[in-house]
Amino acid sequence: MRYDPDSLAMQKLKECADHLVKVCQHADEDCPSEYRTKWFNPSIQDAYDFVGGLYKQGILQKENKND
Repeated sequence: MRYDPDSLAMQKLKECADHLVKVCQHADEDCPSEYRTKWFNPSIQDAYDFVGGLYKQGILQKENKND
């Protein structure tokens, strides 16, 4: 299936994925390991895997910096 990267839905999905990655990065950087619950690291990894899967499946595409 081909996804239209210019559609509003795809733009919003990309924006959501970008925000999710930023939240994960900040949470990972700002939470010392001694304060993390046993669910913290797996949840962060699940979020990264989810976003990575969107790119791997071709649902989202990396922006071409040469445009």
